Amino acid sequence: MTKRILIKTVWSCLILVGLFMLTSNASFFASLLSALGLAAFSFLLVDLFVLPRATNALATMIDAVLAYLFIWALAANNGWSMTLPEVLTITLVLTVFEYFYHDWLIKNGIQRDRQMKVE
Repeated sequence: MTKRILIKTVWSCLILVGLFMLTSNASFFASLLSALGLAAFSFLLVDLFVLPRATNALATMIDAVLAYLFIWALAANNGWSMTLPEVLTITLVLTVFEYFYHDWLIKNGIQRDRQMKVE
């Protein structure tokens, strides 16, 4: 499990910190903390709870909505200069990563739980 969370954290932080700093006036530290928060929340909610019980497509859609709301709230509350297209672009890039990350999780040992299926 350590390898799975480490991979998600590193890649999410690379994607998010770079795009936050590129598209807004966010500092490196604020971007890093935000990326770590989103990666941890997403891992706990989607990767450990939803993905074992649902399809990759559904888990990825939930990740996209979660990422959009999280990024939008961060930008609004921290005074970051992000426009709606920039928030959507960051969400799209992160969603593409999440799709392939979920695919990797499914192929490399995530325990599927069919007792409580979500569709």
